[in-house]
Amino acid sequence: MSLQHFILEDLSHPYIRTFSIFEESAEVFNNRILLPDPSPQLLINFGAPFIWEMENGSQVELPEAILFRSQINPVKIYSTGSCHFIGVSLHAWEPRFLLDEQIDLTGALILPLEGIWRDFTHLLKGTFHRRRR
Repeated sequence: MSLQHFILEDLSHPYIRTFSIFEESAEVFNNRILLPDPSPQLLINFGAPFIWEMENGSQVELPEAILFRSQINPVKIYSTGSCHFIGVSLHAWEPRFLLDEQIDLTGALILPLEGIWRDFTHLLKGTFHRRRR
């Protein structure tokens, strides 16, 4: 596992609590339990796709950029291959300032992010793959 974790104390980052870069094999990641976290989490995946197993047992492939709302129960997420992602922990009140005002933050536990977030994800993917060469 490779984890780089950054705590941003600079006031120029009012939306972000922490920033992490995570790399791990699917075998190890898939044995983890994602414990509840009261802070919303922005996840930008540039590795293999993630599968979310919902409480009713159905499975959904997640897009590359997602927002986890505040959680009160563990979340079952599985990777289909090597994990490479960036996680950004936000203050509870901040997602509204980073996301489209029309997104319903009271709905699903995991919200897909499109548009500029998809473009940003592609930029990060390109940067990551150039760094790995």
